[in-house]
Amino acid sequence: MMLIRFKPLALVFSILLMSWAARAELYLEPYIGYGTSRVSVSNQTSQLSILKTAYVGPALGAKFGFFYDYLYLTFDFQTTFYNVSDQNSDSHLGSSNFGFGIGWDWNIPIRTFFTLDTTATLKTSTGSISGTGSRIGLSYYLDINTIISLIMQSSKGSVTDATNGTTDMSLSTTMITFSFPLEFVYPRVSWKERAR
Repeated sequence: MMLIRFKPLALVFSILLMSWAARAELYLEPYIGYGTSRVSVSNQTSQLSILKTAYVGPALGAKFGFFYDYLYLTFDFQTTFYNVSDQNSDSHLGSSNFGFGIGWDWNIPIRTFFTLDTTATLKTSTGSISGTGSRIGLSYYLDINTIISLIMQSSKGSVTDATNGTTDMSLSTTMITFSFPLEFVYPRVSWKERAR
């Protein structure tokens, strides 16, 4: 019964979103980033507690979606490689993140972006841990085709097995990224209209 009540609201939201997307332009923004990260691993069964510093080198990603005036709605993909400072630990860390982002241009060369990572996977040499995360960024336009951003990112995940119980892992990352936005502005008048 509850689902039936919310269907009209979902339909109205979908229509508004489709009408917005019909007037919006396609947007692609590849980026590369470097920074530092704090890696935390804990397991209550084995009383394991590890906190390490890792260096991001590099993070590669792209935003893809729509923009209209000052508003951006995007999918955001990111793959990150980590170099752990402690040589005795696993130095083969990596992560992949996928999420949905919303951004806002402030009508000055400043932009803010928030991404909710619905999938955040930390990969090690022994396996992977899945979870969720979030990213928030403050960007400055060096010119119309180059953006520098300060990104604060956090991811959390856990894995459970019969031997070790539950292992929790979290990442807290600060990065500087350089991105190169591409705006696909289509003609307002279709070729069919011009041919008539």
